[in-house]
Formats: sequence, structure tokens, C-alpha cells
Amino acid sequence: MTTGVHLRRLGRRLAVDYEQGVQFMPRAEVYSPTPLGIGSAAVTEVNVGTADAALYRYDGLRLLVLSGGRFFFLHDGWTPQNGTVIVLPDDNSVRIEFRR
Repeated sequence: MTTGVHLRRLGRRLAVDYEQGVQFMPRAEVYSPTPLGIGSAAVTEVNVGTADAALYRYDGLRLLVLSGGRFFFLHDGWTPQNGTVIVLPDDNSVRIEFRR
């Protein structure tokens, strides 16, 4: 078996594991003063700001990993076929709250 074939099989297996485990990943609510334009129907944007201070909350996210100064999220119902990985910086531009 070539290295490429092995890596493809490994990647497919990891994707299936993520699909089956997304419901057990920590829930995350993301708050941002500006719209983030997350392109997933499974993620809802709620305007929770006031007339004086804009604030948007994003629901439906699950923490995959924090790596290299970035948060990687999957959305509820994520699958390898129709899923989106959302990447946000680990800085003060957004606030992230985690729930079980």
C-alpha cells in the first residue's frame, strides 16, 4: 500500500469519527461586534446588541480544536459531505463561551 492510499484511508476514517462525535464536542457561542458571515445554515446569527453597541451571537458551533492561535469549529449536524469547518482567531476580536 502506498503512503498516499494509506493517508486517504486515514483521512476518511477521521472524518467519520468526527461526524459520529460532533454531538459530544463542547458547544460554543461566539460573540462578535461585527457580522462574521459564517456560511453554514446550521449556524444561526442573532443580533443581541443595542442601538449604541452592535453585538452578534452565533449558535450551533462545536469546538473541534484550538491550534496555532486559531479555534476550529464544526457545526451541529456536520458531515464530511456537507460540513463546513469554521476557523476563528484566538484573540480579542471575538468572545467565545463554551457549554456542555
